[in-house]
Amino acid sequence: MKKYLYTFAFLILALTTNAQSDSLVIGESPAYGYAVLDDLSTGPDDISAYVSLMPGGTDTRVYVWERNIIFQPSGWRSAVCDLNLCHLSSVGSAEFSQAGGDTSDIILHVYPGGSPGSIDNAIPGTAEVHVRVYERDNPSNEENIIFFVTLDATTGITQIERQQLKVYPNPTNDVFRITDNTLVKRVRVLNIVGKPALDRTIQNGEQLSVAHLRSGMYLVQMFDDKNEVVKTVRLLKE
Repeated sequence: MKKYLYTFAFLILALTTNAQSDSLVIGESPAYGYAVLDDLSTGPDDISAYVSLMPGGTDTRVYVWERNIIFQPSGWRSAVCDLNLCHLSSVGSAEFSQAGGDTSDIILHVYPGGSPGSIDNAIPGTAEVHVRVYERDNPSNEENIIFFVTLDATTGITQIERQQLKVYPNPTNDVFRITDNTLVKRVRVLNIVGKPALDRTIQNGEQLSVAHLRSGMYLVQMFDDKNEVVKTVRLLKE
């Protein structure tokens, strides 16, 4: 009897291990892109950001990506590149094949002027785009990639202050603050799948409580007085 139990346990372990090894893995997300409208060297007509995609296993499988535009300023367009092709901005989903163990990039291109090479009608702002990637024959094997792409009007003190924005303490188990600044007027905390867990206006130096949230990774979005995202960072709730 013990022999059969051991054999059964081994099979369960082997199946579990194999399922885990076949899982999709992505690199750092959120991914960020940034350019300055009056500085052509930053590429304001075509701002890109990318995240590495690493399917597990050894077999070549078919994967699907789906673009979900959470927000993008008026006139902006975005397009996705996968392992096989860079698609037009009108394409919101596509399939591609990739061998297990290989690494590729999911690239988001954002065109503030509406198309590559055009910035005549571009307006500053921030776009938030999510790209869900999943195995076609096993949709539960999935990852959600989050992109934030920002176009500033000019360089200067605003960009320097944005770069210095941080949340602390991080990790935390009860409260956090944002470093002293003149930019942030509102904060939104999202769970890892993008569902809001906290959303409120704040004063500089004010502490925010996350004691009521479950342990895990969260995204902290910071908004300015125009209600535009100035920065998004990760926060670990212990």
